[in-house]
Amino acid sequence: MTLPKDFAQLQNDFNNAIRQLRKTLAGVNEAPTISQTGASEIRAASNDLAERTQHQASTIGESAAAMTALTDAATETSRELEQLSGRLRTSMAMRAGALT
Repeated sequence: MTLPKDFAQLQNDFNNAIRQLRKTLAGVNEAPTISQTGASEIRAASNDLAERTQHQASTIGESAAAMTALTDAATETSRELEQLSGRLRTSMAMRAGALT
């Protein structure tokens, strides 16, 4: 449809506004898809982080159990060495008394 020459600028501005509106609506239409993709990526990263954290916690638990076992073994060895030291002192004292 052709308008009188006096309205040509108005027609041109109107057509430009309609084009811009179409672009804007197309962008709004794409926004949920972009948001959904971003949310899926965040969910995947969060799940990955949770799995790694759980694995690390398990490893720390195993390390703590191993350290406890090592500490217990060292404590028992220390007790045994104290008993042996006491027996050696007693034996040396008895020998010293027998020599005099």
